[in-house]
Amino acid sequence: MSGIEAPSSARFADFWRRRPKRGAQPDAAHQNPPLTARETRNMMIQSVLAALAIGLVFLTAIFLFILFSLHIWLK
Repeated sequence: MSGIEAPSSARFADFWRRRPKRGAQPDAAHQNPPLTARETRNMMIQSVLAALAIGLVFLTAIFLFILFSLHIWLK
């Protein structure tokens, strides 16, 4: 499973084989349809909420570090 027994050229063979040829148009079935306005708005709201959650974690960590510094470290 580690790939040690396979020759080094065999590991990269699939990568080169899957690459599309020059001038070849992508298949229409593989393209994603455009998003509706509602889907776009939902994605934007979810992205903002995820960013706010991450920001809240960082702010909480900073707040706890300041409390630690004031009450334990610098006392």
